[in-house]
Amino acid sequence: MRYEGKTAIVTAANSGIGRAITERLIAEGARVLATSRSGTEALAGELGERCLPLAVDIASEEDIARMVDVACERFGRIDSCFNVANTSKFGPILKGSTADWRVAFDSSVIGTYNCVKYVSRHMIDTGIKGAIVNIASVNATMPAYGLSSYACAKAAIVMLGKSCSIELGPLGIRVNTVSPGLTHTAANANMPGAMRSLYLERIPIGRPAAAAEQAEAALFLASHAASYINGADLVVDGGWSNAAYPDLSAFIGG
Repeated sequence: MRYEGKTAIVTAANSGIGRAITERLIAEGARVLATSRSGTEALAGELGERCLPLAVDIASEEDIARMVDVACERFGRIDSCFNVANTSKFGPILKGSTADWRVAFDSSVIGTYNCVKYVSRHMIDTGIKGAIVNIASVNATMPAYGLSSYACAKAAIVMLGKSCSIELGPLGIRVNTVSPGLTHTAANANMPGAMRSLYLERIPIGRPAAAAEQAEAALFLASHAASYINGADLVVDGGWSNAAYPDLSAFIGG
């Protein structure tokens, strides 16, 4: 029960890694403001009264400011924040557009930055020694065909965490990053079998991660057990980044 009596915010809490983080936090005694763009009422209904649902568009600074206000009004404090939300469009560089890149950076980078900013301000104002965990990807350091905007956005999130460690660490706020490898979620459930095989050939453990395994890494970084870890990028990929990224050009139009 590492999070007994603690409060947390989780973005993109409806599915995948965000949902797994929310479920684990609730199981360990936390109160959670669970957010997503479409709302999280159904999730809150499953997890009980310690899960507060809220619809938040991560690309809207006004929504993020309201998210923090709601957490403070309902819970009185914020001990940790898990920034999971992102949106990207995949495609080759020569066929992409400025709009595609803005989608990736507005949600992943600008949205994460605003979450860090508003949550940190609350922690500083209330004297809370808190923790923030941002979710990036192995693509922050591993380029892949058709994933340029996604990879660049994730690289920016890793550097954001490192930058925050310098500026916010002296104020008692730790900021770390988890970079997942291939993880079994609804988003990739319909991946073609041939593409999945290319991925699995390069993962030494031989399988995708479960979302719950990524959640465990995130909760560790926000816990007291990681009290001296600040500005780290924890890669959770089964050893995949030690191999080579598969060639996806046959699956993402050239």
